[in-house]
Amino acid sequence: MSGESSGSESPATEPAGRDWGRLALVASVVLLVLAVLLRSFVFGLVTVKTGSMQPAIRPGSTWVYLRSVEPQVGDIVVVELPWDPGVLHVKRLVAQGPAEVELVDGRLYVDGAPSFVDRDIDVPWLDETCTPRVGRGHVENYGADGEGIEVKVLGGGDHSRTQLLAGEIWLLGDRRGRSEDSGQWGQVSSSAVRGKVWGAVLTGEGCDEE
Repeated sequence: MSGESSGSESPATEPAGRDWGRLALVASVVLLVLAVLLRSFVFGLVTVKTGSMQPAIRPGSTWVYLRSVEPQVGDIVVVELPWDPGVLHVKRLVAQGPAEVELVDGRLYVDGAPSFVDRDIDVPWLDETCTPRVGRGHVENYGADGEGIEVKVLGGGDHSRTQLLAGEIWLLGDRRGRSEDSGQWGQVSSSAVRGKVWGAVLTGEGCDEE
């Protein structure tokens, strides 16, 4: 009769730390997938490098834009132009077709009616060297019977009367004299809109602009 024990051996148990490690890995993967989905379908980030949207948006700042929100006239939007793929532009949506638009010395007319409040104002802003300035501007109002938003606009610019068809939009920078927008592009398809600008996540210190 041998001296070996007839009792069965107990199964080895894995350290509890290994379970926590697996949970942390799974959680990290889930969060990564969720972040990718949110970035792809819900929101995006855009950095405004130029001063074309001053004084509303400071150059060098980074903004969140919402993909799933239908922008209205007066909103600041992000667009990707068909002739400039992969590059995001930030402008203000000032008109939607069908409509007739005209720009006279930086003042916008839609269907023959002015969108601006007929008075000049002093507009504070930062130039490309981040130096505080004061310039002559005016106020534009977007909304029925004065119930919309008021926008401070700087500078001039002209564009002859243009007819917008359904599905076409007109985009302008708030700093009209230094903005590349529908004043040069003309009308843009509404399908170029990638989202509505929602809020700043980083206020840039650099004011470099083209």
